[in-house]
Amino acid sequence: MALLAGISNDPDLEGNGGNNNVSSRVQAVLAMATPTDLVRLNAGGRSVVAKFLHASPAQNPKLWARASPINHIKAGGPSVLLMHGTADENVLPEQSEAFAEQYRRAGGQVELVLLPKAPHPFWNYTPWFEDTMNRAAVFFHRVATDFRKRA
Repeated sequence: MALLAGISNDPDLEGNGGNNNVSSRVQAVLAMATPTDLVRLNAGGRSVVAKFLHASPAQNPKLWARASPINHIKAGGPSVLLMHGTADENVLPEQSEAFAEQYRRAGGQVELVLLPKAPHPFWNYTPWFEDTMNRAAVFFHRVATDFRKRA
């Protein structure tokens, strides 16, 4: 959800809050073990997404395409840090790899970190927690510093 919200520039997703004079453009996204192409999930993943979207890919392919971050890639998006465990069986690391490749081709700034032997929720476990938090902090600090330099 964070990656989809961060890279999509869809007015329908904007909302109608009381801050119309303030940009809600996202500057940075950290996405961990993120499904980027929902149709390419395994059967279990598609089942979970179908419950969330209230439709299967066959019932509403346009909705599934719209809900897949990979279909929102375009030039000028935010900086993205993708972190994925190589032992993730729920969302295969290829999801992050394919997204990173397409994002780079579109001119986007993306960093892909593949964590050896890490499972799907790696950020919850001691061997990976500290490294994950440190990488996230360095990423956000770098993006904020670059943003201040441009402003």
